[in-house]
Amino acid sequence: MFGTKSWLKRNYKERLFKINVSYLIKKLDLIDKEKVEKPNDWQEKKVQEVLKNIKKHKRIPIRIVLHEKKEQFRVSDGISRIIAFKRLKIKKIIAEVRIGDW
Repeated sequence: MFGTKSWLKRNYKERLFKINVSYLIKKLDLIDKEKVEKPNDWQEKKVQEVLKNIKKHKRIPIRIVLHEKKEQFRVSDGISRIIAFKRLKIKKIIAEVRIGDW
């Protein structure tokens, strides 16, 4: 469900998509990409909570916003989860995708 088909040309009647974590990080807006690559102390505490929840098999979909004209994402909810998934080398996650502008 990712890769070859443009995100701007998808049918958004279904909002949940499986997406590759490395692909998502590559397509993040610069601000969110910096948060994923260099989390602050507060973010690090949240990541530790997420890691505990993942070990208990609790995975909550992240929420991302696709820019309506660019092939680029912003994270509306889930930066800590993306960091945790990256650290655990989880390849695919479920994301709720909306279209918007920022």
